[in-house]
Amino acid sequence: MGAFLHLFHCQKLLKHSLNTVILIMKPIFIMRIAAQNKRSL
Repeated sequence: MGAFLHLFHCQKLLKHSLNTVILIMKPIFIMRIAAQNKRSL
């Protein structure tokens, strides 16, 4: 039971950190695409 709870907690933590990474990367990714679009125009 304790191991299962620990695994669930780790999964939640992993998901949270993944969301944080996406939040950080998204603006950078959007800016890169915008820069490429400007160059192609």
